[in-house]
Amino acid sequence: MKLVKALIILLLLIGVFGTAAYFAYDLYLKPKQELVEAKAMPVEPPPPPPDPSLESVERAMKLYENNQREEAATLFQEILQNYPGSSRIDEVKKIYGNMNADRILSPAPGFDKIEYTVVRGDALAKIANQHDSTAELIMRANNMDSTLLQIGQQLVVPKLNLSMVIDSATKRVTLLQDGKFFKEYTSTTWNVPGSAPTAPVSLRVTEKIAWHEGERVAFGSKEYIGSARWIQISRPGVTIFSDAPGVTRPPSGIGIPPSEMEELHTLSTRNMEVELR
Repeated sequence: MKLVKALIILLLLIGVFGTAAYFAYDLYLKPKQELVEAKAMPVEPPPPPPDPSLESVERAMKLYENNQREEAATLFQEILQNYPGSSRIDEVKKIYGNMNADRILSPAPGFDKIEYTVVRGDALAKIANQHDSTAELIMRANNMDSTLLQIGQQLVVPKLNLSMVIDSATKRVTLLQDGKFFKEYTSTTWNVPGSAPTAPVSLRVTEKIAWHEGERVAFGSKEYIGSARWIQISRPGVTIFSDAPGVTRPPSGIGIPPSEMEELHTLSTRNMEVELR
């Protein structure tokens, strides 16, 4: 009889303390454990917001593909101005930059060119000085393989107001036309002495040089076509150069592929404003 009472009391005690333990776990320990487990779980970042530029980019691309170049150029320019953080900004810059360079370096008339008829006594340098252009740019735009002119010859003379930005963060060289994007060039070699400036530094183009088999050659000579090009900047060690095997290279500077460098060299002028970032 005593044994039965003892068992009943034991069972009652187990029930009481078990129920208390359950409620203690459910009220205090379980929430803490769930909180610890929740903190340990990786938190997925929220999805990025939709890119508001994509519709405009698609429209610009269709205009470009349909050869509606003027309309496409206007829209590309708006995208660059309004959506600099677009997920397709590099694609836009490449196409729009090529359009700008092709327009300038072709004999087709345009809003940034004048048409000129050669008269007696003219020379490329003289025409360039009269119209704030360069002899090299006129020669390239008119697909000339010689500096010789003929009386009555029709020329287009590009008139540009370009400046240059050298960006240490992106390792790119960008040309701006009246402060707006014109074309961008990606470096293949970047060896600029010193650390990147904490604030933009204003510099200038001091010299344009062409090299052929280790010798400097002059514009207009037969060796000039296909020569390796340099653009020297008014900061020691900052020279932009044709990056190719076997060509004359500066001790330090920024290498650009030869075909791109030839174009950049043609579009650049002595005393051109340069911003180093």
